[in-house]
Amino acid sequence: MKIKETISTELSEALKCMLLLTDIEQVAEKFGMTTGTLRQVIYRQIPVSKNSHPAVIELTRVAISNANKVGQTLTHYAQNI
Repeated sequence: MKIKETISTELSEALKCMLLLTDIEQVAEKFGMTTGTLRQVIYRQIPVSKNSHPAVIELTRVAISNANKVGQTLTHYAQNI
């Protein structure tokens, strides 16, 4: 993932399925962003920016953790969507 590019389709689908709204809200608050901005990044409506980059990494970490809780890896999940 490069700055000024949208996230991959696979990552987008995995994040949409593995994140709860509360996860997005918590990450948005932690990084001083709006949930709307993060949702736009997740849904590939806007590219990753210098400001949103750390939040996207954190969202990915949370999604990995959520996937692990149900006995999957995010990579495995993304390959099967």
